[in-house]
Amino acid sequence: PETSARKITANSGVTYQIEIQAMWEDKPDGDLRVMGSIDDGGIRAFMPLTDGFIVSPSGELVDE
Repeated sequence: PETSARKITANSGVTYQIEIQAMWEDKPDGDLRVMGSIDDGGIRAFMPLTDGFIVSPSGELVDE
């Protein structure tokens, strides 16, 4: 899986860590699963807000 993480500071001064991960669902060049999470470094770091989706090679979202 490829992972990208970045810290971003909001206008309020709160710093958030955002992490995006992408991986092939079954085989290379097939459906791609994309997952993201965000936390504020506090208690949320142990239970970040997460979501994800799967996209087909044609760019369409795949129902899970």
